[in-house]
Amino acid sequence: MAHPLEIAFDEMSGDGVFLRLLPGFLRRFGRSQALRLRRLREARILRVARNIYPSLQALEEATIPPEQRVLAGQDFEAVLRDHRAIERGLTLFEAAWQSGLTRIIPKAGTKPLAYNDKRSLLGACGMSLQAVEQYFLHRAMTHIFAENPKALEKLSKFAQDRTSLPRMRMLASMDSLAIDELQRGLGRRFAEIMSAKNEDYLAALRHFKAFHVRELRKLLLGDFALILDWQPDFITAVIDSFQCVEQFRDLGECFLDLKTPEMIRALGRWEKRDITDKINAQRVKAGKSKLKGRRFETDIGAMRKIMGMKFSTMFERDENIIDAFGQWARLIRQTEGQEKTDLIDQVQIFTKRYLGFTTWEMMDALTMINREGRECLSFVEANAILEGLWMKNGLGSAFFDGPFQTPQAADAVRGLVSDYFEMKHRGSIKGSTEITKIIVNSDLFDRRIVPLIRLKRAAQEAQEKV
Repeated sequence: MAHPLEIAFDEMSGDGVFLRLLPGFLRRFGRSQALRLRRLREARILRVARNIYPSLQALEEATIPPEQRVLAGQDFEAVLRDHRAIERGLTLFEAAWQSGLTRIIPKAGTKPLAYNDKRSLLGACGMSLQAVEQYFLHRAMTHIFAENPKALEKLSKFAQDRTSLPRMRMLASMDSLAIDELQRGLGRRFAEIMSAKNEDYLAALRHFKAFHVRELRKLLLGDFALILDWQPDFITAVIDSFQCVEQFRDLGECFLDLKTPEMIRALGRWEKRDITDKINAQRVKAGKSKLKGRRFETDIGAMRKIMGMKFSTMFERDENIIDAFGQWARLIRQTEGQEKTDLIDQVQIFTKRYLGFTTWEMMDALTMINREGRECLSFVEANAILEGLWMKNGLGSAFFDGPFQTPQAADAVRGLVSDYFEMKHRGSIKGSTEITKIIVNSDLFDRRIVPLIRLKRAAQEAQEKV
């Protein structure tokens, strides 16, 4: 007695009503002619599938919880229009075959097809099971990419089996031009996206726009395949933070210095401005046609010019320092005339002399990070204090190269700044040049500086022991 969930078919299962009415030898002849034409072979596939569909529904009912069923209540024609139902049908068929519930007779008088034999031709349709699976995968893919047919053209060859469908659903909304750029950049390794990457990676990757991938290709060149090693939050940070090509181009090769999503997001908070109308006005005035796309100017480009070779030093620290420079870029842009020139000079002095040694905690101690409600040093004053510490006997470059970067040093400098503000408010100190001289030549700040000297000595002693 056949098992109630058994799925069985033979070469006669693909016959239509007309063939079934013919005598045996004519039926066999008609079947052989039908197998010559792809259209008729596919019609036979559908007849077989329609016949075994009730068994697939019964198998789903017996093995899948009600809330997770896909085939229940759907007729066969509806299933053919539902990519999730097609996937479920293929999965159930595979499970039934693996468990011995599926019996396929390739041709009259032959043994049932062995499990996993997907290459032998089936009399029912003149195709192998592998080809049949590809037929249904193609139908599923057509529905998945119904609103993005260009992406279907680029990805269809990567749908090797039913396990590809969840990945394809995740990429169905991806910009087809971005897919094209990825394929160009990765070459054969593009297949790794479809086979080796997890769903979190794909969920992030699918939001790439073509300009993201194109600019990354230009920046990374032969290292473009590094994106296969990126974590999903890193990809998402790039997509969210880089919203125009100018950000990539102004950053250039320094992109490789961005090691964390937080650093990328901090740089993404730097301002950019749409200057398309301004450029178009100039072009029209010069008798030229207007631009087709939008154009932006970025604070990344402005600060890179100001900082020069030290621009990448900013990325040796953390996202807080990147945020700080973003604030300074805005401040410079909002300042005019000689005041702007002087501010740029002071930023350049800090960048060239001290940025390589300075932690965010130290910048905060020097009140170089704006915080609402607190008094801040000017750049001139902050640089003057740093110069005084550099020139102070017992400190110097060895101090900056080590102990200066510790939390203890930041606390001491925070106290020094507080003392300076008190002296400034009392009128005991007037100009920034006096700060440097007082630190170097007097003992007014010794209660703050002596701990720094001790830090340096302790570091030197520890080094000598090593």
